[in-house]
Amino acid sequence: MIFHPFTLEDQAKLAPYYAAITYPSCEYAFANNFLWSQHYHNTWTELEGCLVLCYPGEGPAYTVLPGSGNPKAAICALRREAKSQGVSLRLEVSRRQWELLQTWFPGEVSYTLQPDFGEYLYETAALQQMSGKKLHSKKNLINRFDREHTWSYESITPENKEECLAMLSLWKQRRSQEQLAEATALDELEIDRIALTLLEPLGLTGGLLRAEGQVVGISLGEPVGGNTFVIHVEKAFPWIPGAYPMLVREFARHAGAGYRYLNREEDLGVEGLRRSKLSYRPCAILEKGVAVFAQ
Repeated sequence: MIFHPFTLEDQAKLAPYYAAITYPSCEYAFANNFLWSQHYHNTWTELEGCLVLCYPGEGPAYTVLPGSGNPKAAICALRREAKSQGVSLRLEVSRRQWELLQTWFPGEVSYTLQPDFGEYLYETAALQQMSGKKLHSKKNLINRFDREHTWSYESITPENKEECLAMLSLWKQRRSQEQLAEATALDELEIDRIALTLLEPLGLTGGLLRAEGQVVGISLGEPVGGNTFVIHVEKAFPWIPGAYPMLVREFARHAGAGYRYLNREEDLGVEGLRRSKLSYRPCAILEKGVAVFAQ
């Protein structure tokens, strides 16, 4: 069983697998898999007509992407491979996949929820309008930003990309060392830079927010699951009141147009990020966990 590192050249070959997916997880988007392979070193293979991802970590864990081929047969093949190595098969799964596993392998698999990796799903229309009591505080911040700044929103293009990279550098300079202490935080910034640099070949859609001509926020994302747009990068200057909610609203209005939902990804257990994502009132949190098979 041979697994391959993610490269840009894989995008066209793997596109049919991603196009067949109807579940709106960021884990099922090519750019997300490619970008985070720089940190997690995840790899891929084709098995029983399915696309299978491998995350090495402390011990390999796998994801079988839904929508193509025979996932049950692919899991059986992975299980045989794990057994030959004397280890238990570990799968990273959504709640929907866990329910299928219980049907396919009753009594043979256990499940551990990973709450830090649940993905926040929002109704696009709600973020486009920022109306109602639940989002009243966001609307107030947006109104303040509108009053205090001469602002504009535009798509990210080759012509303004360098300004976006400069914005990320300034964002990092203003963050405290404590806030950037974790390796994943620093890697996230590097991944943001790679995403910006490879915006066009990865097929990402980007938008930026300006205040007095300066870029103060950027967002990047791509479609996933048919009716959802997933946001991979979302950064704004936190020292400018209202910049973040204005960026969220404008990106929802432009990049999110035509999609029912926006996926703003996980909080990774970061308490401040969790509070922020909850404050925008998600309509659902896409649960994820790890399923472990008996040997």
